[in-house]
Parts: sequence; C-alpha cells; structure tokens
Amino acid sequence: MSKFRPSPAMAVAAFALFVALGGVSVAATNDFLPKNSVGTAQIQNDSVTRAKIAHQSITSVLVKPGSLMASDFAAGQIPAGPKGDTGAVGPQGPQGATGPQGPAGTLGTMGVAQGGTWVAAGHAGSVTVYVPAGKQATGATSSWSVPENPKLGYISVRPFITPAGHVNGYEAVGFNNDTTTAHYFTLYVPYG
Repeated sequence: MSKFRPSPAMAVAAFALFVALGGVSVAATNDFLPKNSVGTAQIQNDSVTRAKIAHQSITSVLVKPGSLMASDFAAGQIPAGPKGDTGAVGPQGPQGATGPQGPAGTLGTMGVAQGGTWVAAGHAGSVTVYVPAGKQATGATSSWSVPENPKLGYISVRPFITPAGHVNGYEAVGFNNDTTTAHYFTLYVPYG
C-alpha cells in the first residue's frame, strides 16, 4: 500500500483555501450582528447581571417615569408629603380594666350643727338645723333625752337642698307618745 503524499502545488492550494474560508467566517460573524441589532427579544431573562452593567450607566433618562416604588429608595431619600386632613372619629373601643384604687384622701375639718326643742306629752315637735354658709351637710341624726323610752319616736327627717344641689340643713319631726312627761328632742347635722 502506497502512502499518499500531496504535491507542493496541492499543499499551496489547500493552504490558500484554508485562509480564504477563515477570512469569510470572520467577515460573516461581523456582519451577523449589526450595530443596535440586539434588543429585549434576543436577551434571555436573568442573563444581564449587575457585574455586566457599567457603573453609573443607568441614569434618570433611562428609568421609565412612575416605575419606581418607595421601597426602591434608601431611607430619608423621599421627602414627606404635606399633612393630610383629619380623619373621621373611629368607633369607641371597649371599656378598659378597672385601675388600682388610689390612695385615701385626707379628711377635712368636720363640724356638727345641732338644735333641739321640748316636746309636750302626747305631742309632736320639729327641729330645723342649718349648717354654716359655704359648708355641706353630710347627714342627720336625732335623739331624745331618754333614748331607751319606747314611747318616743321619729316621724320624719328631710334635707334642705340649695339651687346648686348642696344640702345645707335638715328638719326632723319627733312624736312624744309618753302621755305624762315632756321630753327634749335634738337634731344633729354633721358638715364638712
């Protein structure tokens, strides 16, 4: 079996063909992607990374108006807008828990006004007592000179109320059912 040996003319022709084809392929590559021919349709999703974008190459001219959100900005970058109108009053919330009891208050100076009358045997008698001006009556009680006598009783006790709603005195009526002896009937009105 004889070995094939190309002639010098064949070698030169093969080399010329190789150079010719190589030049054509380079030219074809340059002509295949003309300037500005790669658009959105030719780029795969997530193929352009941050590292492939030149520093400060994206400016406000390239950003679509209205496309950015507040979360795209660093804190303090967006100035606060004007104060809005006061909103409507919301519904009342549920009642909260009862708080702890506060400290006891100090008791002011107290006084007692009193008055009395003798009530004849078998009769009723009334006593009226007013507290000093500017003071508030806090209650009333009455008694007989002989408290344990079952024939001595009370008919009524009523307060006197000022137009401002303060109690400034009381009237008490007692009945002496003892048919032989007069007794002294006293009305006490504490005030503060």
